[in-house]
Amino acid sequence: MRIQDIEHINEDGNLFVKMSEESFNDIIERLEDLEDINSIKEAQESNEETFPMGFTMSISEAETSGKLIELWREYRGFSKVDLGNKINVSGQYIGMIESGKRTGDISIYKNLADALRCDIEDMLR
Repeated sequence: MRIQDIEHINEDGNLFVKMSEESFNDIIERLEDLEDINSIKEAQESNEETFPMGFTMSISEAETSGKLIELWREYRGFSKVDLGNKINVSGQYIGMIESGKRTGDISIYKNLADALRCDIEDMLR
């Protein structure tokens, strides 16, 4: 966008700006980028955990709670056995939950959420 592409118009004491649609769209894009930058800065300052785009996309596309648990487990670097040991169940049981063969009760999901450092809602579909 170039400053000379902007025309100032004064009508009845009201100041208006006239610009090309291309310039307007450029301004909107820059504002959206600035909002993204500010959101990232706020998250960094609050020590809020951020996640890679690929992980967040996989989470949003997951269709079952089991798949969500699997994604969180892999993201946190646990094997099924490691995660099972952390919450006092077998790795085989973790595998059954991930595959949908077992559901587990709410206490299992609470323990999983604690072990995977996420909210219980992050594992439910």
